[in-house]
Amino acid sequence: MMGKRDQRRKRQQRRKRDREKKRLRVPQPILLHFPQSDHRIRVVIKPGTPREVQYLCQLYWEITDDGAWARRVSEIGAMHEVTASVYSASHALLLKSACVNCAEPIEVENRSWAARIAGAFLDRVNGTYRCWSCSAMQETDRHQEQERKTAEAQAKEERTARERAEKITRMWEREDAKCPSDSPSHLPASAASLLVLLAMCRYSGAAPNMSIPSLAALGPVGWTGDTEQDLQAVQDLYTDFLIALHPETSADALSIGDDGRVRYLAVYAQWRLIGGLSHAQQTAARCRHYVLAGTGQRAADLRTALKDLVVNMQVADVVTYLNGLLTNKYGYPSIPDTRRPELVDSIRLGLEHGYTTGQMICFAWRAADTAAGWKERNARMGPPEASSATVTILDNKVRDTIERRWPVPEYEPPKWQERPLALVPGQELLSAVRSVRSPQAISACEECDHQGFVEENKDGHSVLRRCLHTTPLPSQSVRNTSSNDSDDVPPIEDPVTK
Repeated sequence: MMGKRDQRRKRQQRRKRDREKKRLRVPQPILLHFPQSDHRIRVVIKPGTPREVQYLCQLYWEITDDGAWARRVSEIGAMHEVTASVYSASHALLLKSACVNCAEPIEVENRSWAARIAGAFLDRVNGTYRCWSCSAMQETDRHQEQERKTAEAQAKEERTARERAEKITRMWEREDAKCPSDSPSHLPASAASLLVLLAMCRYSGAAPNMSIPSLAALGPVGWTGDTEQDLQAVQDLYTDFLIALHPETSADALSIGDDGRVRYLAVYAQWRLIGGLSHAQQTAARCRHYVLAGTGQRAADLRTALKDLVVNMQVADVVTYLNGLLTNKYGYPSIPDTRRPELVDSIRLGLEHGYTTGQMICFAWRAADTAAGWKERNARMGPPEASSATVTILDNKVRDTIERRWPVPEYEPPKWQERPLALVPGQELLSAVRSVRSPQAISACEECDHQGFVEENKDGHSVLRRCLHTTPLPSQSVRNTSSNDSDDVPPIEDPVTK
């Protein structure tokens, strides 16, 4: 017989075991299978769901034996109430449509996704979709792959930038190391390159502590008024080691070619004279001496090219002035394109007869003023007709002045007119070339013969050289002592005629 104490101890132990069992019991979800004959979906209802919500889930997910939905949502109740309750309390597993990755039934939250994956009767074999876990894993893998590619691209970009910086640094070291001894002593590549070199020396003399501006900074007029010609001239000077890139050149003007070499955009590059201004002036003086006194076909061709280039710049300068005068002062349109050839021919005619650019500007001013006065007196004449008449008036004035030999004053171009930087040194050089071969200068010179040559003894042989006429003309009161005209300048030998 047990005592009361033993019975009480057993009751306490039994109650303790019951409490432990209740504490360890895990709520289990409610599983429903439809249809009863051939299961196509398994409905999982969350544990603890109220009975009325369980009933709604059963009505919502139930399908007939052929796989069709047993009832419409509207037959169950209000659409938003049914879907809100069902979506929060249950989901379904498509037993006929497995995940393409793990072969487990795909979980869906509503009828729409069930029909999209498993078809209208929920019996279609899936070949596209993944379950939620596999989709999440795939998204994670895709995100990691994207991060890997981004990191690789960033590393490649940093490596490319580092290599580019190293190549540009080495390029600048080579540019800084360029010296006058690297420049070959030969003829200028063209008349344009010679004039651009003279213009660069002129610019550096006025601004010794500044870089020589790029073609883009100079604008449309540039060095000679022709962008393509300026570009070629700058490249020739760079190739001949007469100019080099200035350290102030923007990084945007440099690029890496397909061959891995650093290239520069000549349009945006800034320049410096190799050896400084004094060395560049000496080089320009030697080239100038060759143009003045050089013999042979190449020297003659260079002088012809120089004349054509300077005359073209002068013509363009006068045309620019006349158009600016018509538009800025009178409010007329520019010279019509159909009459531009006639205008150019008239200006060339005046220049060929010895008139300077300043005198041709005077002709242009008089022609525009006459045309404006004619328009004021003629009411039927409009601004376009006045601009067109300017061409005819200028041509008549030039021809009449040539025939009557009237003096013409020289007018300075206005401040608003942009002029090519090589125009002034080009005019000075062309004037010196003409002066050397001028019959008046030859006849006034006491050192040369009637053809402008001086006989000298060189290495025991008698040779002729072109005289630069250091004897002033009778009309000159002061002798020109410019170092550029001095016979002390060492001439450049022509490799063709040497």
